Amino acid sequence: MPSITYNLNIPNPPNSPSSDVPNMQTNTNSINTLVNVDHYTFSSASPSAGTHKKVSLANISNPGVPVGSNGVFFSKLATSSWPFWQNANSVYQMMGANANADAATASFSGFGAFGTVTANYAQSAGWTFLPGGMLLQYGSVTSTLGTPQISPSTIAVTFPVVYSTANIVVSITPICKAAGTSDIHVASLKSGTVATSGFTCNYDSSTTAYVGFTWTAIGK
Repeated sequence: MPSITYNLNIPNPPNSPSSDVPNMQTNTNSINTLVNVDHYTFSSASPSAGTHKKVSLANISNPGVPVGSNGVFFSKLATSSWPFWQNANSVYQMMGANANADAATASFSGFGAFGTVTANYAQSAGWTFLPGGMLLQYGSVTSTLGTPQISPSTIAVTFPVVYSTANIVVSITPICKAAGTSDIHVASLKSGTVATSGFTCNYDSSTTAYVGFTWTAIGK
């Protein structure tokens, strides 16, 4: 951000106008500098002049909601700088990394590997915030074995980002091998295992019919 000088109380009536001219010129030029931070300036070609080219936000703490306003949009330091919305109900992170310490290991840029869930399985995952502060996480777990593909039948999954509450909905979809499969060995979410840090998927037994599964989770 540029350094912007502005002289208050100029012109000053007791002064001769010629005495205040240098300060008035500084103020006039500073207005153009200020406009240029986020807008196209006065000298820009029509119709660009005055329109936004970007929105710059400095990191601040929760600002509260000023009288006469219903909500405020601001930038806050939460692991990195991210946009927030605050209204009379709460403060909502609009997108970006969670403040949890393990966010540094997450793959925010897309669908990227961040480790293995357990021996013989590779895991990829991604995540993003949704409007209203909901956190959507997703991933796939694939066997690195030959035959059997699923062994053991119980597979633990760790979320890339820890949820702040336990109200989480998880969905899983089994992936069959390329040659097809039977409907006998189906994957299911193991009761009582959904937690803020992950969940457990269970096949009814070790099986050669499936090579893994995909999953999605949503919560706060």
